[in-house]
Order: sequence, then structure tokens, then C-alpha cells
Amino acid sequence: MATRLEARQEDDGTVNVVDRTSGKVEGSFEPAPRRKKMWNEERAAFLAAQLRFRDDDVVLATFPKCGTTVAEQMILLLLNNCDTSVLNPGVKNIYNSETGFGKVWPEVNVFPAEDIEKERADRIANRGPDAKPGESEPFLTPEDFDKIPGRRVLKSHFNADDVFRYFPHLAESKAKLITVSRDPLDACVSTYCHLYEGQRNYKPKPTMEEFVPIFLGGASWDLYLQPYGRLSDAITSFEALHKRDPERALLLTYDEIVRDPVQVAFRIAKHLNVECSQDLADRVAEATRFGKMKAQSGDAVHFRQGKVGGDNTAKFAEYPGLATSLREQHAKQLEENRAKFQ
Repeated sequence: MATRLEARQEDDGTVNVVDRTSGKVEGSFEPAPRRKKMWNEERAAFLAAQLRFRDDDVVLATFPKCGTTVAEQMILLLLNNCDTSVLNPGVKNIYNSETGFGKVWPEVNVFPAEDIEKERADRIANRGPDAKPGESEPFLTPEDFDKIPGRRVLKSHFNADDVFRYFPHLAESKAKLITVSRDPLDACVSTYCHLYEGQRNYKPKPTMEEFVPIFLGGASWDLYLQPYGRLSDAITSFEALHKRDPERALLLTYDEIVRDPVQVAFRIAKHLNVECSQDLADRVAEATRFGKMKAQSGDAVHFRQGKVGGDNTAKFAEYPGLATSLREQHAKQLEENRAKFQ
């Protein structure tokens, strides 16, 4: 069952939400100006040319709002014997040059040396004088990136095809990849709240009925100049990678992280060739509980609910059939994508 509305993206990046029957534009959403420099052809070319990867790198490439932060915390704690004192989930465990520990998000952390001061000033201006630094910091040059000690944990929101396309030197390494997928309704609601009700609070704010086709069409992140595509593309691209090279990629779901974190800790440890006792797995699972991470973060805004289902369905209450339509269309996208890989 198709939704009443569909999203159409124009050449300038504007997304119009249109009634399928009448053709009437019911909502129009333009890219956020301050995000335009975060990802463009120049940035892509720079990172493709400059970034080099190690055989022991860990690349967590997960579609936005699908459990990236909790998976990062699990990985980092497995690598440091569950020492939570050097982690800060309040800023999503960003790399700390003083401790030499934390994750790096290359898309927004690595810049040419001559651009860093201006980039830092721009981001301070954007977030306001009283805001805490976000995960967009620290700013690293490619040389800084190369000098990070120990085993690096790298974040990306690209799907499996794009992570190798934008980071071509990744294929030259034996780096391990991990991805986390999520129920489409939960991912859609979490994305909506992240963009319009919490951390970003962008305007104008679409209704949920307007947002569902934007989300399904892969334009929800394109509006903010981050080319992440659709959740279905992320899932099926990693399925195909795992089929080709099961030693390279580990596929997880947010549901299993929430319901059985101990077993997920064991699976990650095995994938990364890290020794993991029952005691370590238990401690890592406890340290990655949503409530524990939210408290450690100082109640940071990006920790919303951490639930599977539940309250997320309330966002769809005034739109009968919308949640069912979302799941049906997502399932159809998965089916179509999987057929291409046969």
C-alpha cells in the first residue's frame, strides 16, 4: 500500500512532498544552508585521495539513527577491557587526543590543515556560545589521522557500496566492517525526532505523513547534504558484502543489541579477534545499557528513548495505515534490491 504522498527531489536539493492523486505540493523543504559545506564533491575528492586505512581498523558503517552510538561504545569497551572512564557518550565517544582513545568520523573530522581554523570558527558560530562541543570535533589533518595510536574505530553512515566508493583505499586493507540495521518505523521516528524535535530542530517541520515519503525516498538526509540514501540500500548492500566476504563484514540489528547485549558483545569480539570472557561481555553489556549511557552522557539530547517499538508508534496515531504502509514499502525496497544481487 503506497502512502498518499510522495517525495520529489529537485535539482537544487529541495524536496517537495506531493499528493499522488492531485499533484498538489503539500510541503516543500530546502537544504539547511549551514550543512552545505559538510559534504560536497570537493570534500569527497579530498577524503578519497588522503585517507589510508590499516589492517586492524574497525569501520562501523551504519545508517543514521540505527544504533551507531551504542555499537561504538560496545566496540571501544571491548578494545580497552571496559574502561568507561576514557569514554564520553555525551559527545558520542569522539576521539580524544589526550587519551588517544575514541572514535573518528572521517566525513566530518578530517580536513586539510589550512581549512581547520575556519572550519572550527564556523562550527562554533553555528552551535552558539553556550553549546558544548559536538562529535564534529576534534579536527584532524590526514597526518593526524595516520598517527592515531592503537586500533582505530571509525564511524561512517555510508552504505557498503558507498563506503568503498568514497574511501577507495579501504579496499586495500583488511579492516573489519560492522553495520547495525533497525526496524524501519523505529528508524523513521528516531530520524524525525533528531532532525525536527531534538538535537537539530530544523525548520520548517514536516508532519509525519509528509516525512515518511521523504524518509523512504532517501531524501531525509539529502536535505542536510549528507548522501546516505535509503535504509533499505544500507541493509541490502551490507547483505551483499557479507555474502561475498563474510570475514569482512558483521551484520547486527538494533533489536538484538537491546534484547541480548551480552551475545552481541561476544559476536563483535569474535569478529574483531578480541579475547572476550564472560565477565568482560557482562561488563560491556551493562556499560552499554541505554539508561547507563544516558546517565554517563549527562542526559545528552541525542539519547531519546533507546526503545524497540513502544512509544514510537504514537507518532503515527493520527495517520491510520501510515505505519503499515511504511513497513510495506520498505519491505518492497528490500525485495527489489535483493533481486538485483541475485
